[in-house]
Amino acid sequence: MDQLPDESYKEKYSALAQQFAEFKESLVPLIQAERLNALREFTSGLAHDLNQPINVTKIICQGILRDIEKNRFSLEDAKIDLPEILNQMNRLADMVSQMRSIYRRPKGIVKEKNDINVPVRSVLKLILEQYKNHHVGIVEHLSEGLPAVLIDASAMEQVCYNLLSNARFAVEKSGKTPMTIEVKTSLGPDGKEVFLEVVDNGIGIVDDIKNKIFEPFFTTKGPGEGIGLGLAVCQNIVKDHQGRIELESKSGEGSRFKVILPANLI
Repeated sequence: MDQLPDESYKEKYSALAQQFAEFKESLVPLIQAERLNALREFTSGLAHDLNQPINVTKIICQGILRDIEKNRFSLEDAKIDLPEILNQMNRLADMVSQMRSIYRRPKGIVKEKNDINVPVRSVLKLILEQYKNHHVGIVEHLSEGLPAVLIDASAMEQVCYNLLSNARFAVEKSGKTPMTIEVKTSLGPDGKEVFLEVVDNGIGIVDDIKNKIFEPFFTTKGPGEGIGLGLAVCQNIVKDHQGRIELESKSGEGSRFKVILPANLI
């Protein structure tokens, strides 16, 4: 028969339980402070990302109003400006949707056969001038005649935009001259996969954190510079397209992010 624990054992257990309860209670303010800090960073990063399509739309609308006041706005101008406004609003809605879906499978994605270069060029058209103003050069190597991929074009725009945004941060932090980002599309060696690569000559990623960079809210950026959702969003989207993202990086030399999607050969 098992012996019953003696009184000293009971006292030690009771004291340990009390200490654990006090420890848990002491964690409450720390957890609350961390949540507030995460919320602050989240709001700052979200405001920065949302402001970009808002500002583009604002500039277009201001131009339309000026032209109307000077009686020089034409139907041809409207055919150019209004679709771009709609495009920016769609991008805004997509950003909000992706933020909401960070921990759950996105709903409502509509996949269609498309050329991977279509969403890539759409993003490049939007950011080229902005990056140029910040002395960041973008080199394009987009292969023509690639097999179609089954994608949601808006979701792939978000992937491309996030990867380019991270690359810009990396090159600007590196202090290198020139600051260069390369965007490539190509066919995999077996002809069954299509690659989208974003390569930068920035600060690179140390080996110790390579396995963490796709985790939500993990970031090496400082307060107000980002909240660590961009790559997590990218990974979720790419997984929903039956693809994967591979990383090659060396600290101080730059990074290569490769999005690999199955080619639609049917």
